[in-house]
Amino acid sequence: IQEYVAQAMMNYRLNRLADQKGSPITGANFYSYKIAQRLGHTALAARTTAQQWQNALTLLNTSLRQALVAGFSEAELKRAKNEIITYLKKEVQSAGSRQSDNLASSLIYTLNNNTVYLSPQQEMEIYEPVLKKMTAAEANDTFRNLWKERRLVKIAGTAELDIDPKDHNSYKKATSPEEVIQHALADAE
Repeated sequence: IQEYVAQAMMNYRLNRLADQKGSPITGANFYSYKIAQRLGHTALAARTTAQQWQNALTLLNTSLRQALVAGFSEAELKRAKNEIITYLKKEVQSAGSRQSDNLASSLIYTLNNNTVYLSPQQEMEIYEPVLKKMTAAEANDTFRNLWKERRLVKIAGTAELDIDPKDHNSYKKATSPEEVIQHALADAE
């Protein structure tokens, strides 16, 4: 649940950035999960225009660094905790009306992941006290731990990179798309 709170806080922050007038991103999200309960995968992703990709990269890099260094505020934590508790309560209230195919999918998911299926009431009884006790320091530590390993920057799209090895005025004198990205990432730092 701590990782879910950390994800929610970062996603709220990214959504605020995407909603700002003139933002280089039109949407963004942060997610983290484990593959086969062993390999962690944590990512920040954004949608942007071909002309704004460098500004979007800078914004994402800055946002990530701010979260890692300064952390999240008590207000951000409170919002995440309240929204998760509200979601859990809603699930308890609608437990009797769940569709059987959704319930079956949940059961199969838990079996495939070697976890125990919990009813909405059980989830509420387990997670609500943990959420209420969770501090900003714990949430920030959880977020930082998601990023403790090596980072990979992946950029995909159809942006014009304007690379010309003969033109010394092209972007940072890059001779390949990889060099353009390396220069843009260096500028973002």
